[in-house]
Amino acid sequence: MPNVRQTSEDIDRAIIDIAAGLFARHGYAGTSLAHIASEVGYSKAGLIHRFGNKEGLYRAILDAATTTGDELIAYAERFPFGPERERAAAEQAVEHALDHVGVMLMIMNAFQPDSDLPNIEEMQVQCLRILATLDVALETPADAIRLVLSMQLLVNAITVQTLKAPFDLTMPREQFVPYVVDLALHTLHAPVAPPALS
Repeated sequence: MPNVRQTSEDIDRAIIDIAAGLFARHGYAGTSLAHIASEVGYSKAGLIHRFGNKEGLYRAILDAATTTGDELIAYAERFPFGPERERAAAEQAVEHALDHVGVMLMIMNAFQPDSDLPNIEEMQVQCLRILATLDVALETPADAIRLVLSMQLLVNAITVQTLKAPFDLTMPREQFVPYVVDLALHTLHAPVAPPALS
């Protein structure tokens, strides 16, 4: 098989995704350029040459998150409102996350209350735009809890599927995507009434 040379854009995308995962897991203050350089197998000077500084790299991640959100919304809008759109959008989000786990983790973690990520509002706007596309009902606290749990389920499953662990929990992709989407959609629409207040 011929050796395929990576383009500069391919390298940038890989760096951005790994850096996004580090920011999502360790926060902005807890992620240094040296840490990112070590994870991507690149020199700190090389990262500075490509992105200018930590802020420039972070800005590139925010831009990638915006592009990802726009792509997911455009895909979802190809389907009519209702279960078909929800399933298609969830499947597309999981597929995208398996290829770009870092950026998707940042988007999905945009509402973490203890986040120190700058300009996190940009990713929150993307999440809200995606939800508006899906027309997910958020009329009660129980609706919001189900939504948070279904999104966290996706985050946890994708993390386990893509990150190194002391033991192998991965599934073949063609099984993983529908399985996780089924779980998330079941959680989103679980007909469980919250306990009555006494």
